[in-house]
Amino acid sequence: MKLSKLSGARLGARKMRWEEEVALLLEEMRRVIVYRRWNASLWRERGLEQHAGLDAEYQQGLRAFAAEQASTLDGEAQDLENHWKDIRTLGQELLDGLPVSHVIEVEVEAEEDGGNDNEDDVDIAEE
Repeated sequence: MKLSKLSGARLGARKMRWEEEVALLLEEMRRVIVYRRWNASLWRERGLEQHAGLDAEYQQGLRAFAAEQASTLDGEAQDLENHWKDIRTLGQELLDGLPVSHVIEVEVEAEEDGGNDNEDDVDIAEE
């Protein structure tokens, strides 16, 4: 009986760790997108600045560069939102305790850990 209680406690602890990892990942994704949008707004503001002593042609070039930077950052934010949409939805469903609506495949680069096997490593496979 003690063995099953111990196993249940270990599973509960692992579940809590995974939920924390999912929450951290979702927050990181959100912050990356917000940062791109914030940085784009800074470039838009820079494009509106007037620089005394610079000729009109040079100022036009600065405005064009600022607009290009803002557009690139806005595009990156939108691309990340589109790319991460499914995994963010799935992660939120997991955190909310909802039944997962779908299964997605995600390619993850393996980290080199010096060959140490960690018993907490979990392989998730679609059945």
